[in-house]
Amino acid sequence: MKRKLFGILLAALLALSCIVVFAACSDMPTADGGDNGDDTTIVTPGDPDEQPETPGDLDAPHEHTYTGEVSTQPTCTQEGEMTYTCTCGDSYTESIPMTAHIEVIDEAVAPTCTKTGLTEGKHCSVCGTVLVEQEVVPTTEHNYIDGFCDACGAEREPTEGLEFKLSDDGTQYSVTDYTGTATQVYIPSVYEGLPVTSISRYAFSSAAYIDEIIIPASLTWIEPFAFAGCRSLTSFTVNEDSLSYCVIDDILFSKDQRTLICYPAKKEGATYQIPNGVEAVFNSAFEGTQNLSHVTIPDSVTVLATYAFSDSSLTSVIIGNGIEEILLSVFENCTNLKNVQFGSGLIRIWDSAFRFCSNLESIVIPEGVTSIGNGVFMNCMKLVNITIPDSVTSIGQYAFEGTAYYKDEANWENGILYVGNHVIKADYNVESSPSIREGTKTIADFAFSDCSHLIGILIPNSVTSIGQYTFSDCTSFGAVLFEDPEGWHVAQTEGATDGTELASEDLSDPSTAAEYLTDTYGDCYWYKR
Repeated sequence: MKRKLFGILLAALLALSCIVVFAACSDMPTADGGDNGDDTTIVTPGDPDEQPETPGDLDAPHEHTYTGEVSTQPTCTQEGEMTYTCTCGDSYTESIPMTAHIEVIDEAVAPTCTKTGLTEGKHCSVCGTVLVEQEVVPTTEHNYIDGFCDACGAEREPTEGLEFKLSDDGTQYSVTDYTGTATQVYIPSVYEGLPVTSISRYAFSSAAYIDEIIIPASLTWIEPFAFAGCRSLTSFTVNEDSLSYCVIDDILFSKDQRTLICYPAKKEGATYQIPNGVEAVFNSAFEGTQNLSHVTIPDSVTVLATYAFSDSSLTSVIIGNGIEEILLSVFENCTNLKNVQFGSGLIRIWDSAFRFCSNLESIVIPEGVTSIGNGVFMNCMKLVNITIPDSVTSIGQYAFEGTAYYKDEANWENGILYVGNHVIKADYNVESSPSIREGTKTIADFAFSDCSHLIGILIPNSVTSIGQYTFSDCTSFGAVLFEDPEGWHVAQTEGATDGTELASEDLSDPSTAAEYLTDTYGDCYWYKR
């Protein structure tokens, strides 16, 4: 009986447990999800198969009602989170995907000659993450104009190889030499804190490869021959602020354009007309030109300085009426020169002016010229026609030696070479007592020097001038017969008019006259008036 009663109680307890279990909430459902940030309600019914045996015996099954809420907003660097909560307190979460970065353009920065630049980049405006990294762009080159950068104003560095010398008073520098290899040379306006004001003589004489020289505004003086030897030079550049120099068509002039300083030796162009208004052509201005064949010199030019056209490629030149003197070696070694037209103002041609002009065939020296210097036409090998006016009163030693005219025996008379009415030279073996032909005006310097057989000479009345050392080292010479001993003067300076007058009585004596010409006044210029 007891055992039966225990079994009934156990069955009742089991039935009660089942009722409790089925009245509890069902397993948690999966949420449908919704827009991030919105509350969401989800209803979950109980088990439809489970029904109370008797209406009203137990409550109906619980249905979950979930409400979703964004608990963590998503960003571009991390996911967000949505939390779903049931009225019964049950909850669960879901992740929300990260948002995209919000791009912002980092603008490019152009480089300059003093600052680096940047390429265009991108970054996120929210988190700052660099999306496209900006890269550094190197600084640009300076854009130098007349030696100064047009952007930052910095002066370019002097060309390597320039050498400078400090002035005696320690206030300025001069360029004295160039030993570098650059073909473009920039001379700075300042060196070691002091201005560069001059270029010394022959400073660029060994720089045959330079094609351009840039001159600063600080430069105030260029010495003669500064650019002699620059055989590859094509142009000059001068700072526009210079008060001393300027450039016209690549040619260097003084600022007032009165002096032509240097015509680049390798400048293109076969002909050149020196501008009217130019008054002087500087030393070596056209020296070594390679393309220039013809030059016209206007009447405004009054000075052709030494070596002005030496070693140039000229074939012809027209010299204006303003030139009174052609100075030392102006056209020396112009081996292509064939035609020279002198102006009417010419008075004097100095030493070696046309020496070694090996293609010169004919020369007409105009009336009014009084002096022809030493070696003026020496070794002009093709020079066969020479005209010298009677106005010439002085002819230097070797003036025509080595010319075709000099070598032509037909131009010698009794061992004496004449050009027009002028004695140029006597053969060393001239006869002992020659007579100078009537009509002769001038006897050149050294004309009878070293004529060891010469004993005496007759000087006709027509002769009005006798050069220096005309009878020097004539070891047998002892008699001079002047047809007219009156009015002779001697002077140490060529062309002088205030010399010492010689007594006609002395010159009437042949031995005294010979002594005067060989010894006492042998080093003087003799003239008659």
